[in-house]
Amino acid sequence: MRRYALGLLALLVAVATAGYFYAGRTLNPGPTPLPKRTVKIESRGRSLELPVGLVLTPQQWYVSHRNDLLRVEGLFHQFPEVRDTTWSTAGFRYAVSVAFLDGNGNILKIIDMEPCPGSRPSACPAYAPDVAYRMALEVRRGWFAEHKIGVGDTVTLQR
Repeated sequence: MRRYALGLLALLVAVATAGYFYAGRTLNPGPTPLPKRTVKIESRGRSLELPVGLVLTPQQWYVSHRNDLLRVEGLFHQFPEVRDTTWSTAGFRYAVSVAFLDGNGNILKIIDMEPCPGSRPSACPAYAPDVAYRMALEVRRGWFAEHKIGVGDTVTLQR
């Protein structure tokens, strides 16, 4: 009888544990993936298309650097208003290049940034674009130079 009771108790614990983990995944499925889009870059009479993840909120941006840049060629950030804030690479595991764009998609400045995977954001450098920007296109470091994309070129989010 005692062996039967221990077996039944073990079964109950196993079922309860499985239910607990299943409920946790169902109620908290984790971050949703970024919407996938394409940007068209016009540069010196030629055009390129680049698959990107579309980042619309700061929460998406922080989550996006864990995996999304590895799944698409770039991340396209759209902000609700013009900003001139610094850009940090806190939590990044890889180097990036960021093109800062005006409201018409014109590239105003490109900055190459080093990763700062540490857990203390205050220990990471902040990169100041020194321009007021409305959008930003983020790619792996060196992508803009490799494709001869520079200041004055135009980036358009495709519908």
